Amino acid sequence: MKRRLITNLLLTTMLLLISAMGYAQKNGEPKGTWTYECPDAPSEHQTGKLEFKSDNGKLTMAMIINGTPGTAATVTKKDGAYSWTLSIDGYEVLFNVTPDGDGLKGTATADQWEFPITMKPLKK
Repeated sequence: MKRRLITNLLLTTMLLLISAMGYAQKNGEPKGTWTYECPDAPSEHQTGKLEFKSDNGKLTMAMIINGTPGTAATVTKKDGAYSWTLSIDGYEVLFNVTPDGDGLKGTATADQWEFPITMKPLKK
């Protein structure tokens, strides 16, 4: 009886761990090359690519605008939302995005302007 109880506890613990690992993998942080669309931004910044990287637990991203990689920014995560700030054409642009399906959706804010932005992982 005692052996059966211990076996059931171990099996239950393993199932919980496997479920948690699956959730983390499915809902983990963004990685790799992504595309973005920001249709209300100035024409030269309406579409492009960006690269998310994780190094020693620190998430960074660099936007590739007009074929030129920008400086990597540190990405912060709070309450399931991601944010970072980049300098683009002399403006400090604050990005705030949240998971939306298989991508990210949010805003890019510079001074008094706020632009909707969507991001999707680049399919290889």
